[in-house]
Amino acid sequence: MSARHTTFLTGVADVLAAADAGGPHSHGVSALTRLVDVLGEVLGVGRVTYSDVVGRSARTIAATRGGRHLLGRHLDLSDADLEALGRGPWAGEDPVAGASRYLPVRLRDRPVGRLELAEGEHDPDVLRLAAVVAAHLVGDHEAAPQPTPPAEELFIAAAGHELRTPATVIKGYADTLRYRWDRLDDDARREAVEVIAARADALAALADRILDGDLGTGGELRDFDLAEAVRGAVATLPADLAVRLHVTLSPGSVAFGDPGSLPLVLGELATNAGRYSPKGTPIEILATSAGPTACLQVSDRGDGLTPEQARLAFRRFWRADRGDGGRYGGVGLGLYLVRQIVERQHGWVTLAPRRGGGTVVEVRWPRAAHAEPR
Repeated sequence: MSARHTTFLTGVADVLAAADAGGPHSHGVSALTRLVDVLGEVLGVGRVTYSDVVGRSARTIAATRGGRHLLGRHLDLSDADLEALGRGPWAGEDPVAGASRYLPVRLRDRPVGRLELAEGEHDPDVLRLAAVVAAHLVGDHEAAPQPTPPAEELFIAAAGHELRTPATVIKGYADTLRYRWDRLDDDARREAVEVIAARADALAALADRILDGDLGTGGELRDFDLAEAVRGAVATLPADLAVRLHVTLSPGSVAFGDPGSLPLVLGELATNAGRYSPKGTPIEILATSAGPTACLQVSDRGDGLTPEQARLAFRRFWRADRGDGGRYGGVGLGLYLVRQIVERQHGWVTLAPRRGGGTVVEVRWPRAAHAEPR
């Protein structure tokens, strides 16, 4: 096998590795095995095994983890890119593989990664083949069923996250009283004590729910009145957060899902809205019907999110880099948990900018008991 072909296949393997980060490894093995069989025939080389390809030292910078979801949807290599590769300077020299060129991987004109190819002479056909291979390979990966966390894992993550929120608030206000007691007036001290008491009550109630196994991560799906469920969930929120809520409930908004999940879902969305918006500004909650779905909206008047941040916001442990030194707190689990819980109920969650500033989080459930998973 020529050095050019070997390096090309190594580059394909690295695209797969980037696309497969966090995904099912066995699917990656089978996808690449099928692919190299085809490539061996097309390029006129002997059969190449998976271990032969990935066993080489990878010199390819393929795609960031953030780009792996983009790659499978649309990949286009323009003629201009091909011409530029033909004219462009060599990126470097390798004593074994020879000279290298880079093949850009783009999504809607945005570069999301690159393949590295070693070739002794300009060969547009090989470059085109690389682009097609990358598109089909990652598309095949994206089409594969992605594993969902087991119910037990989701419950443990939800319990830890739910416990952390009131505990963090209690510690924050307790530290304020400890270190600033002499600089606080009576009203400020009283407010801090009331917040601590409210969050301690919420923590005790949460502990009872955890002991009962009732966090809304695996309850029975049934028809329920969304307005009534939201009203009950609002009643469980801490007083310092509840006073900011403007709640609008439309009667007759019947959803199909798990009503026991509303305290966690609404609690997380309202807590996020309070955390990322100026103190004292309203947080609007709306429960209504929208066509074949029942809809819950939580709106804040904060700084909002960029389109890129909105796309990433539901990833586990992801937090927006707002240049604030982490003053907002949180570990990046809340929206991830909300999406996992709602999607288990055949619903979905979206983020959108609020007109006038801020963010709107929208949760939708099907309204009919026979609804198919989305």
